[in-house]
Amino acid sequence: MIKKLNIYVPNEMLTIADDRPSHFLAHVRATFQSDGFQVSFIDATHDGLLASFHDDECCQFYRNRPCHAHALEVRPAPFRPFWMIEKTVKPTQKLVFKRAFEPESVDENVADGLFMRLADRHLKAEVSAGGYVLVALQGVIGRRRFWQSMSLVEMVQTTIEQEQVRKILIKLHP
Repeated sequence: MIKKLNIYVPNEMLTIADDRPSHFLAHVRATFQSDGFQVSFIDATHDGLLASFHDDECCQFYRNRPCHAHALEVRPAPFRPFWMIEKTVKPTQKLVFKRAFEPESVDENVADGLFMRLADRHLKAEVSAGGYVLVALQGVIGRRRFWQSMSLVEMVQTTIEQEQVRKILIKLHP
């Protein structure tokens, strides 16, 4: 079994796990080390990425394409503190893209808590729990990207048509 994990990051992040013990990558390192892995942070230069092709090590690429069987890409999700770990950088192959949205399965209390944390961190408006719809937009306003079901303008129009009671807050990414 592979017991080595190399985490490829930009040069300025090589000491992130030591400098910021609460950072996601510090938690990744600690988790793997607790399972007996040797964990190294490696500069994600072109040569460094090319040298990652070894059968005896696992790799995590920070915002870089996972290019072999033992590699994953890791990146902050559009709303922090969440992170995404994927085997691909292609939007249509990501797990979240393949999941159906089931609004009836969303716990209102959990959604309100998440909304309030996001509002505190990202929104420049006074808000209170409950009674809001957050429309987080990413992309070109008038264009539908191939993995999106509609353009951003259409998303806003559809939300306005569907939501007759709650206030709608729109946030552009990032």
